[in-house]
Amino acid sequence: GGGRGGREREGKDCVTHHVEDTMNAGCYLNDRKAVEIMCREGPQQVEMLCQIGVPFTTVKRKEGGGGDKKVLHLGKEGGHSHSRVVHAADTTGAAIEKALVEKVLRHPKIRVHENMFALDLLTMPHKGDEEQQKCNGNNIGCYGCDTIDLVEGSYLRFVSKCTVIATGGCGQIYPETTNPQVATGDGIAMASRAGALVKNMEFIQFHPTSLFVDKKSSGDASSVKQTVEENKEEEDQQDVLKNVFLISEAVRGAGAVLRNTRGEAFMSQYDARADLAPRDIVARAIYDQMRLHETSHVFLDATHLSEEEVNEEFPHISSHVSKVLGIEMSESWIPVVPAQHYVCGGVLTNTSGETNVKGLYAIGEAACTGVHGANRLASNSLLEGLVFGKRSVLKSLAYMDNVHPLDLLAAEHSQLSLLRFNGDDDDIDGMTIVGVAGDVDGDDGQQVTEYMKSIQNLMWKYAGILRNDKGLKKGLKKVRQLRSELQEQVEKSESCKCVKHAELMNMVDVAELVLIGARKREASAGLHFNVDRPERNASDAEDANAAALNLSTEKKKELDLVPSMKE
Repeated sequence: GGGRGGREREGKDCVTHHVEDTMNAGCYLNDRKAVEIMCREGPQQVEMLCQIGVPFTTVKRKEGGGGDKKVLHLGKEGGHSHSRVVHAADTTGAAIEKALVEKVLRHPKIRVHENMFALDLLTMPHKGDEEQQKCNGNNIGCYGCDTIDLVEGSYLRFVSKCTVIATGGCGQIYPETTNPQVATGDGIAMASRAGALVKNMEFIQFHPTSLFVDKKSSGDASSVKQTVEENKEEEDQQDVLKNVFLISEAVRGAGAVLRNTRGEAFMSQYDARADLAPRDIVARAIYDQMRLHETSHVFLDATHLSEEEVNEEFPHISSHVSKVLGIEMSESWIPVVPAQHYVCGGVLTNTSGETNVKGLYAIGEAACTGVHGANRLASNSLLEGLVFGKRSVLKSLAYMDNVHPLDLLAAEHSQLSLLRFNGDDDDIDGMTIVGVAGDVDGDDGQQVTEYMKSIQNLMWKYAGILRNDKGLKKGLKKVRQLRSELQEQVEKSESCKCVKHAELMNMVDVAELVLIGARKREASAGLHFNVDRPERNASDAEDANAAALNLSTEKKKELDLVPSMKE
């Protein structure tokens, strides 16, 4: 995916068009104010990225004097009415991350701590005025977090005037995801345990086109067998937490067509926009075709592109497909299948990144700004992170001026939470923890792995692409049983067994939030497709969303999706 640039361009595109495309993709359950802010302030952030050296793809454009001028190449992806996606070939996120990380490492006032695992947030009663408490819904303040140094195996407490959750998504609660192995929903779970409101977790986006690799096949897939054998050691290490390869939506934006195993192009049967329909529609269409023809995948046909075009526009994708499957994108169809990709909900924030917990902010995929509504428009994620990331920094700087030193001192000496490892509570910093970074050996390790698999399987079965009332009720009951068992074990031993065990606890918390949100949603919308509850029209959806946003900011209301909530 790429960044967004909704600038007025020869009368063809403008901020208004970008806003409407975003609202339409989100089934009008978006927060329109947040969407307008993102689309209006986005181009400035794209310019910032250009200035710090992100190598965005450019093309030459003829100037009036006869010369050529390099301009940003603008791609088109599903759900967009215009070509407006700024990208760096087919690895935009990696290019942006590389430039930003280099900038951070060179900054003299930023100290980076790597290989740390955050356990829980430090929270205490916040002494604010009555009006602030009414706005926040509680009087809790956040003053940092407890972490584990995965290299040294020791605790380290970070006491801070403000804390920002920027931990990404929760894809590992599903068996197939494009998310990295660390995406176990840790930040969302920590914030929820601290009393932060969480919203729209039911809107789990399944990307339509992850690369399908049949590891059991033979014949045409002989190259797959070789690749699997070469990577066997790596896969064994990944164990239950793994990810799949994403075939970017930009490939369909360049004209690629989805075909079923009979070779039939099918998307026009489901939406007038055909292969450029929003992701929720495309994913359900693929799922339907797989069900109808009893197949494990469909195909993406990009053979209209020449070898030169493929290598120029999609160098990373074409190289990976060639290496893994032994086929060329310009000559053969690519087998694809939907996989979990993104969570549109998260820790509820305002347009400055503030949560209902004072001193706690959330940005990126871990946050619910209201931008995405029921379905994220392709490539809006990077822009959302940039725009609201900057806004949260500006707001947090002002907040830190008013934090009292005595509050920080109290936080420094507060006790550890239950999500911890064996050790002495009175000596937090520097406490040595044996084997914290690795897996647990023997029966305990096997039990943690089996719990993780159980969560992934039941989430796919009961909270996957298609859902129903009975399945959601059953899934929530099973997750709560798992959560009760794990909680009892932790309370009995007064600690976690290893980092993977702590990740498991976070996975259970987040899985429960997804299922609670899905059960509370009264009508299908976007990524949440409940066959027992039909969709509403757009105007009704906007009204329903406004009510939900108002209710979610009130303390202990029934729709506040926090783990302690009672149905």
